Amino acid sequence: MSLRNSSTELQLWMSVCDFPKEIQDQIRQAVRDHQSAELLYLLQGQRCQLMDQLHAAQRKVDALDYGLRLAEQGKKKL
Repeated sequence: MSLRNSSTELQLWMSVCDFPKEIQDQIRQAVRDHQSAELLYLLQGQRCQLMDQLHAAQRKVDALDYGLRLAEQGKKKL
Protein backbone atom coordinates (compact mmCIF):
# COMPACT_ATOMS: atom_id res chain seq x y z
CA MET A 1 0.00 0.00 0.00
CA SER A 2 1.94 3.01 -1.25
CA LEU A 3 -0.10 5.50 0.79
CA ARG A 4 1.86 4.36 3.83
CA ASN A 5 5.02 5.85 2.35
CA SER A 6 3.86 9.44 2.63
CA SER A 7 1.70 10.52 5.53
CA THR A 8 1.97 14.12 4.30
CA GLU A 9 0.54 13.16 0.90
CA LEU A 10 -2.18 11.13 2.59
CA GLN A 11 -3.14 14.09 4.79
CA LEU A 12 -3.09 16.45 1.82
CA TRP A 13 -5.49 14.54 -0.39
CA MET A 14 -7.83 13.75 2.51
CA SER A 15 -7.97 17.49 3.26
CA VAL A 16 -8.60 18.35 -0.38
CA CYS A 17 -11.46 15.84 -0.42
CA ASP A 18 -12.79 17.38 2.82
CA PHE A 19 -13.18 14.04 4.58
CA PRO A 20 -14.65 14.22 8.09
CA LYS A 21 -12.04 13.81 10.84
CA GLU A 22 -13.52 10.47 11.90
CA ILE A 23 -13.15 9.10 8.38
CA GLN A 24 -9.61 10.48 8.13
CA ASP A 25 -8.72 8.64 11.33
CA GLN A 26 -10.24 5.42 10.01
CA ILE A 27 -8.33 5.76 6.74
CA ARG A 28 -5.05 6.34 8.58
CA GLN A 29 -5.72 3.27 10.71
CA ALA A 30 -6.52 1.14 7.67
CA VAL A 31 -3.28 2.29 6.01
CA ARG A 32 -1.24 1.60 9.17
CA ASP A 33 -2.77 -1.86 9.54
CA HIS A 34 -2.43 -2.70 5.82
CA GLN A 35 -6.20 -3.27 5.59
CA SER A 36 -6.67 -2.80 1.85
CA ALA A 37 -10.29 -3.98 1.85
CA GLU A 38 -11.23 -1.57 4.65
CA LEU A 39 -9.39 1.28 2.94
CA LEU A 40 -11.22 0.64 -0.33
CA TYR A 41 -14.55 0.45 1.51
CA LEU A 42 -13.93 3.80 3.23
CA LEU A 43 -12.75 5.52 0.06
CA GLN A 44 -15.62 4.18 -2.03
CA GLY A 45 -18.07 5.37 0.62
CA GLN A 46 -16.61 8.86 0.55
CA ARG A 47 -16.66 8.87 -3.25
CA CYS A 48 -20.36 7.97 -3.23
CA GLN A 49 -21.08 10.83 -0.83
CA LEU A 50 -19.16 13.30 -2.98
CA MET A 51 -20.98 12.11 -6.10
CA ASP A 52 -24.34 12.57 -4.33
CA GLN A 53 -23.30 16.13 -3.43
CA LEU A 54 -22.19 16.75 -7.00
CA HIS A 55 -25.51 15.54 -8.41
CA ALA A 56 -27.46 17.67 -5.93
CA ALA A 57 -25.41 20.72 -6.92
CA GLN A 58 -25.99 19.93 -10.61
CA ARG A 59 -29.76 19.87 -10.05
CA LYS A 60 -29.51 23.34 -8.48
CA VAL A 61 -27.48 24.64 -11.42
CA ASP A 62 -29.99 23.16 -13.86
CA ALA A 63 -32.86 24.88 -12.02
CA LEU A 64 -30.97 28.17 -12.03
CA ASP A 65 -30.25 27.84 -15.75
CA TYR A 66 -33.96 27.27 -16.36
CA GLY A 67 -34.77 30.42 -14.38
CA LEU A 68 -32.20 32.37 -16.38
CA ARG A 69 -33.73 31.21 -19.66
CA LEU A 70 -37.20 32.24 -18.47
CA ALA A 71 -35.87 35.65 -17.43
CA GLU A 72 -34.12 36.11 -20.78
CA GLN A 73 -37.29 35.17 -22.67
CA GLY A 74 -39.31 37.60 -20.56
CA LYS A 75 -36.80 40.36 -21.27
CA LYS A 76 -37.10 39.78 -25.02
CA LYS A 77 -40.90 40.09 -24.82
CA LEU A 78 -40.68 43.51 -23.14
